[in-house]
Order: sequence, then structure tokens, then C-alpha cells
Amino acid sequence: MRETKFIEQNKEKWSKFEKVLESNKHDPEELSELFIEVTDDLSYARTFYPNRSVTVFLNGLAQKIFQKLNGVKYVKKNRFVQFWLEELPHSIFMARKDLLISMVIFLLAVLIGVVSTAYDSHFPAQILGEEYVHETLNNIEKGDPMAIYKSRGEVDMFLGITINNVRVAFLTFILGVFFSAGSVVFMIINGVMLGTFQYFFYQHNLLGTSALTIWQHGTLEIASIVIAGGAGITLGKGLVFPSTYSRGQSFFLAAQSGVRVLLGVVPVLVIAAIIESFYTRFTDAPFWIRLMVIILSLLFLIWYFIWYPYHKSKQGFDKSFEAEQVFSWPKQSIDFSELKSSAQIVADTFTLYSRHFKKIFRFSFFLALLSVLLIYFFGGNYFLEESKHVDGAFDLFFGFVYFFDFYSYPILFVINVLAFSLSIFVAFYLIQSEEAQINPKPFWRFLLSLELFKKSFFLILMFQALLSLLLFYNGFSVFLFFCFWPLITLLQFLFYKMGVLGIGKFFFFFKQSVGKMLWVYLCIGVLSFILHLLAHSPLMGLYITFFKMNFNLDAALLTLIVNGIWLLIGFLFIYLIASLFAFSSSILFYTLQEIGEANDLNSKIQNFGQK
Repeated sequence: MRETKFIEQNKEKWSKFEKVLESNKHDPEELSELFIEVTDDLSYARTFYPNRSVTVFLNGLAQKIFQKLNGVKYVKKNRFVQFWLEELPHSIFMARKDLLISMVIFLLAVLIGVVSTAYDSHFPAQILGEEYVHETLNNIEKGDPMAIYKSRGEVDMFLGITINNVRVAFLTFILGVFFSAGSVVFMIINGVMLGTFQYFFYQHNLLGTSALTIWQHGTLEIASIVIAGGAGITLGKGLVFPSTYSRGQSFFLAAQSGVRVLLGVVPVLVIAAIIESFYTRFTDAPFWIRLMVIILSLLFLIWYFIWYPYHKSKQGFDKSFEAEQVFSWPKQSIDFSELKSSAQIVADTFTLYSRHFKKIFRFSFFLALLSVLLIYFFGGNYFLEESKHVDGAFDLFFGFVYFFDFYSYPILFVINVLAFSLSIFVAFYLIQSEEAQINPKPFWRFLLSLELFKKSFFLILMFQALLSLLLFYNGFSVFLFFCFWPLITLLQFLFYKMGVLGIGKFFFFFKQSVGKMLWVYLCIGVLSFILHLLAHSPLMGLYITFFKMNFNLDAALLTLIVNGIWLLIGFLFIYLIASLFAFSSSILFYTLQEIGEANDLNSKIQNFGQK
């Protein structure tokens, strides 16, 4: 029978099955009958149309019925609504003390800025920048003190402000991993800036004018930063004060709650950016309209972030949601044959990554140190460019761009291709050891064995080199590199498992499950970006400043050491990220394999009903 005729004969029946699965009530006998019919169709399709879409469709349908029969818990519907009505208010209520501490710290920092500006006329230039102060003074003389909000186009201004505000919020939160101290420091910096800014205008008799203009968007913007600071304090407390949980459980509970709060303020920051970009520029708007915008923003913040969480706590939060908050670090081995959702793939990635983190960190540090030494001996003047690594190499937009400056420094191409390939190869080895449920050999024994001379490593090396060739061109090529990198990593794992046959499997997987692949890589990419923020942390700059102040060294030697430290940190983090992508690609492979071949499903079908 031709495939089109097979589909035509059964499509109404399959459509009926899907409608039955979508309903909330299920008759076990009806499900059993459906399961038998679908598996019969699946067996027929696998025999006559093994590599066609109908086989994949029936495989997925059979999986859904099997899960219903076995009572698999499904994620609640309307998760988006539940987040805003239940999850976020619950996290805000649980973090209420940390949010209060954040607000108090911020207000004290504002007071420091006010007092410092009152006693030191040069303080605003030191905090706000001489260029900004000079431009503002010129605008005051021209009779338009708020003209700076009209200096850019609306759309450009919106994009720039949104990216910057979200970046600041993420930094304020993620720095809480340094035992809350990082978030506190960042809050103090922003508070001092605000106090300095407002008192600067007060000194020029423009406090009312500036407040009515700035707080139209600043009410939401500043409150969001304070809330992000409270989330950062929560993150740090989970690490320092584990209570009755293990330190790992406590930290991940705190991170889970903190991330919810952080995600909750992102839309608020976007709204603040819209107001600042498209409305604040109308500095001659009527007094009552500007005041109304400020009051409405303040009322919204009080209602949603203060009253509503308290009100929900009195009513009682969703019990099923509260029960889901308990985190337990998985001790059992990972089931590689199971069909997993995107969330399960990400969770398993971090389960295995954390399990082997000490080994990965040691190996990444060794590669980073070796990379720095190779650049020192073969990289010419790379170390002597004083500001390059401190300011440029950690910019927000693909902050590691200078580590891929292959055109100027070809030695970087050799370093990155070899180091990435080794990081990925070792990660694949650890995953394979987990799959085989054996203890992996010590790293050095593994690397010094003949494993590196196998065909799979040379294939991994070859595709890494081809990918890295992109970086000999312009800045856009860095964007392409990061887009293709996870896909190439998946292809490399296919080579590791199957050799050259992996090319055909890659295109089949990509065609059948591109959505799942992109979602997993997006999640891993966001988490990798957080790792990048840690490398970009202002605290790193404070450590370097402390080093400069306490060691009286020759200027050239000091530049050499500082740049070496920055390079070591950068290489370490990017090699850790490379290993993380390798882990996620490996685990994703097993789910894609199950979607395409249904080996685990067929095994369950054969054993269904047997004890």
C-alpha cells in the first residue's frame, strides 16, 4: 500500500485519537484499545515507511497514549497565567524580607550620593562622567535641561535602554552568587548614582523639573533594579544559609525563586524603556499628565509587588504549586533511552554536568592556563594592549569576541580549535561512561591513551576547524559561530557515536525535531550567558584594582599580569561553556534517536502487561 493511501485510510481515526487524548477524562479500557490500534499502525509504518514522517507521527501518538496509561504527570495548562497569578507572587512573598533589605540598602546608597554631592562639587563628574555632566550643564544653559532624552531616535533609544536595563537587572541578580555581596555592591553603586543625579539637579534649582521628567520611567526602572537586588540577596542566602536542606538543594531552591522574580521584572523594564524612549522626551507635557504617569506606575508596583502577594498569602497559594518547589538532587543514573521533554533534557544536562563539574573545571583550567602560556610565547603583542582585555573582551555583545580574533592572531585559531575539540571530546567520553554505567578512567590516563588517535576525534577536530574558519572574517561571523556552534556540537557527537554515518542521522534529526533542538539550545544559551555575566562581573574588576593597589610593580609587568588574569578567566569560562553545550547535545541525541527509531517504545510495547 502506498503511504498516501495508508494515511488517507487512517487519518480520521488518528484525528479522533488525538481528540480523546486532549480531553481531561480518560477511560482506561478505551486508552488500551487506542494503544493497540496505534501500535498496530506504527508496526506497519515502521515496516513499509521506516524513514517517513508518518512513522514519527505515530511514534509520538503511541508515546502519549502509553504515558496516559502509566499515569505520567503532565504540566498544567495555562502555565503563563499560573506564573503571574501564583508562582511569581509566591516567590515575591517568600523573598519579602530580602526585598525590604534591598530597598533599605538602596535608599542608604542614595543618601550617600546626596551627601557626597553636597560636600564635593567634583563628585557628580566622578560618578556620572564628565561628558554627561558637561552636556547637561550645556542643556541647562540653553533652557532645556532634559534635552538629553531627545538626543536619539525613539526606536534606537528603546532598544539600547531595554538591553542595558535587562543587563543591569541580570547582573544585579547573578552577582548574588557571591554570597549576596555582589548584589549589595551593585545596589550601592546604582543608589549612589541616583542620589548624585537628583542632588545635582537640586543644586541647579531643577529638582522638581528633573523629578517629574525622570520618574515617569524611573519609578518602574528603579523599582525593578531594587527587586532584582532582592532576588540576588535571596540567591546568596540560599548558598550561605542552607537551613534543613543540603547546600545544593538550598541554592537551587533560592535560584529557582530568584529567577522567577527576575523574569517578573523584565516586562516592567520593557515598559519603562517604552516610556523613556517614546514619552519622556516630551518635557513640555502638562504637569498633571506627567504626575499621573508617575502615580499610576507607583500604584501598580504597590498593588502587584506588595499588596497582591500578601493578599494571596492570606487566601493561600495553590497547594500543588507549593509542593512542586521542593528540589531533590537526582542520585540515580540518567535513563538515556527515555523520550524526554526539552525541560527534562536541560535538567539532565545540569545533573550530569554538576556530577562531573570538578573534573570538567580542572581540565578547563588546565586548558585555559595552557592557552595563556601559548599566547604569551607565540601571540606577539597580544598581552601588551592594555585596555583590550579589561574593557573590550568582556563587552555584552558576544563578550568573548577578542578571544576569536584569528585574523590578527592566528595562534588563537590553533588554541581554540584544539581546546574546544578536547573539551567536547572529554565531555562525550563522560556521557558515554554514564550511558555504560561505568566509572570513567582518570582524565590524564584517558587522554594519554590511544583515544585521541581514533577516527572520531579527528572528525570532531575537523568540524571544529571548519566552524572556526568563520571567525577569520568580521564581527557578524562571531554571531554565526554562536548560532551554528550547538548544531556542530550535535554533529560531532553523532561522529563520536556513529562515525561518518552520523551526517545522515544529523539531517534526519534536524528535519524531524528542529523545534526541540532550538528550544534546548536557547535554554543552554541563556544559562551560558549567565556564566558569561559572572566572568564580566564588576567584582572581577574590583579584584584586579585591589591587586594593582597592593603590588608596586613596573607598569609593563603590571599590564602583563592583569591581561594574563583576564585572559585566564575568559578562556576558563568559555571552555566550561563548550563542555556544557557538549553535554546538552549528547543528551539531546538520545531523545532525538528515540523520536526517530522508537527503540525504547518498542521494548515497552513488547513488555506491556508483563510483570
